Amino acid sequence: MPRIDSPHGRIEIPAPPDPGKGPPRAGLDNLPSMLELVRARRVGLIVNHTSVTAAGAHVLDALPALGADVRVLFTPEHGLLGTEEAGARTSNGTHRGVKVVSLYGAKRAPAPEDLAGLDLLVFDIQDVACRFYTYITTMAMAMEKAAAAGLPFLILDRPCLAGGTEVAGPVLRPECKSFVGYLPLPIAYGMTAGELGAMAVAEGWLGGGHALTVVPLAGWRRGPPAPASNALARPPSPNLPTIDAVIAYAGMCLLEATNISEGRGLDTPFLTVGAPWIEGKALAADLAARNLPGAAFSPAVFTPRPIPGKALSPKYAGERCEGVTLAIADRARFQSVRTGLEVLRAAIARWPDRVTINDRGFARLAGVEDLHARLKHGETATAILASYEPELAAFRARRKKYLQYPEPVHIR
Repeated sequence: MPRIDSPHGRIEIPAPPDPGKGPPRAGLDNLPSMLELVRARRVGLIVNHTSVTAAGAHVLDALPALGADVRVLFTPEHGLLGTEEAGARTSNGTHRGVKVVSLYGAKRAPAPEDLAGLDLLVFDIQDVACRFYTYITTMAMAMEKAAAAGLPFLILDRPCLAGGTEVAGPVLRPECKSFVGYLPLPIAYGMTAGELGAMAVAEGWLGGGHALTVVPLAGWRRGPPAPASNALARPPSPNLPTIDAVIAYAGMCLLEATNISEGRGLDTPFLTVGAPWIEGKALAADLAARNLPGAAFSPAVFTPRPIPGKALSPKYAGERCEGVTLAIADRARFQSVRTGLEVLRAAIARWPDRVTINDRGFARLAGVEDLHARLKHGETATAILASYEPELAAFRARRKKYLQYPEPVHIR
């Protein structure tokens, strides 16, 4: 069994079975060849609606079939069924007779009493490889609590929906650490949950005493998703219904901390953005002039509306807005973080007295305290991102040691 040596704990990554000519297989689907990891173990599961086999069986059913004794379910933001809107606190309860403990309610990490009597804590959730997407914070905090309790931690790996190649944006500064920025990562970090978990342990980000095992994917390679694929059978969260929305998210979500709608309350969140005071044709023309790789913009007119389970109180609900709709014309060339910053910069340049930014909220998303001020003062997105390149290059070099899946020849 391959190991990564670390003074902070044991990290084991068993080789996956040969996938043959079939589609890539998630860690959960590879677990039957590694029964010793779960058989006769009293297990706690950190899961949601994405924790399923290729055949659609939920991990709550798959693990008992392998001989595990599931004692408790821990749930992240959006809840067990993935139907709670962003930021909504979720509750404890039971599901099919199994205790459910919310990690996005009264607590954000398992308490010692939640872990008592367990032999193993398992994480199996589809992530999107963006620092402020909170599933990785839930994973990291649970790993810390498991290590403190002397409990082994198992990650059942899943692919990067956006392809796992974009590594971009400033690396989180300590003063900006929060639940939406817990690990020292750039905004887009291009790693699976298993790769990130191994890196977090080996680099000492989560203290010591870890016993981590990652059940890897089989047959998955990094690279842009096929152009024909877009709809997601199980969106990772309510406002990421398509692959294009996932790809755009890391950059366009920065608009959350502004008075520009990021598209919640629409069927195309993070792809259609704007405000009542924006002129869509002007903004689309300004962005077209920037020649952003892989991106095309068209004017948009829209009216956000409350959507239960997605956005009950979206910005500008019921108001006519103008803005732009982003089409990702080339997934291999598209740069999410740069594109999001360019959209915001273009809006500031044309409507400097209308754009407002929540300084604290933007800093938590960006991971640094100076980025929003630099945008307001007229610096270009290209110059701003270039200034963060030295620390980003250092992160890329460290990241490379933990990648388990092949990269394309050219990565962003």
